[in-house]
Amino acid sequence: MRALVSAGAPVLASRLVEDAIHHADLIIAANGGGSRLLQLGTTPHVLVGDMDSLTPSVRLQLQAAGTEFVQHPPIKDKTDSHLALALAFERGADHVDMLGLFGGERLDHGIANSLLLAKEEFRGRSVRILDGPNEARLCQSRSVVTGNPGDYLTLIALTPRADGIRTEGLKYEVPGGHLTFGDSLGVSNEFVGPKASVSLDDGVLLIVVHHRS
Repeated sequence: MRALVSAGAPVLASRLVEDAIHHADLIIAANGGGSRLLQLGTTPHVLVGDMDSLTPSVRLQLQAAGTEFVQHPPIKDKTDSHLALALAFERGADHVDMLGLFGGERLDHGIANSLLLAKEEFRGRSVRILDGPNEARLCQSRSVVTGNPGDYLTLIALTPRADGIRTEGLKYEVPGGHLTFGDSLGVSNEFVGPKASVSLDDGVLLIVVHHRS
């Protein structure tokens, strides 16, 4: 089952976003993500969070549409996006697309929620972050991603070291086959064909693709 989780930051429209919404079997809003989904022309099946970003009018609109509300206290140990992502897997999702993480007023939320992919709780799970023409996913062993020649692919180490990195279908190899945490060396590689593969022997990578066309 495919699920979609939307946080409350602005969502840039794109084919990636439209396809994710269209193919989602379960749509979950994290707090203010309910408003964002309505702006995109869709209604969440579930809304999760402390409801502090939900206006009365949006709440009434969602209630009338049959949205399920899962309320949490405002003082808690997890962000609303964390709770929504966990709920998606609890409800049986085998893949989750996440929207609305970046571009809002809360940079801290955007950074923290994007790093959820590296949390042990979600490692080995299929999670993809979407933002307009950009997509990001975790790689712990091997990943194959699609694009067009000239699209950018960036590799970011999320562990102190990522070793044994091998790539196919990209313009540049990773020198020495390793990246360290904080390296910018892996930024803006390029597709040379319709797909690329990334594999590594040890560590965790974040793969970010920017579709230029």
